[in-house]
Amino acid sequence: MSFISVTFAGLPVSAYQDSEINFTVTAKEVQLYNGDFFAAISNKKRDFPRSFDCYTEDYTEISNLADAIGTFGTLVIEGESFPDCYISDLGAIKEIVRGSGKFTYSIKFSKVDQH
Repeated sequence: MSFISVTFAGLPVSAYQDSEINFTVTAKEVQLYNGDFFAAISNKKRDFPRSFDCYTEDYTEISNLADAIGTFGTLVIEGESFPDCYISDLGAIKEIVRGSGKFTYSIKFSKVDQH
């Protein structure tokens, strides 16, 4: 299994797959009284949220990430840093075989411009 280098606030994230990459477009659309539509669109590209499928043989990794919920930190993906991120979802935690100590989980990170 080939892993992607990912850390959040210095904590390891044993990601083996980018399960979801999104590009967010910010727009506001208003219908005018005459029936026409007016739209204002931001030209700022946001490639968040980011989701990963993960595998670990150390449950402490999952526990440490759970403890980081509710905090902002820097997300580093393959050496590229993204400040002001937070864990927006941590779930699908499964032990592959009961008692094996081998776990899969999914994690999603979101990003804000300021906090």
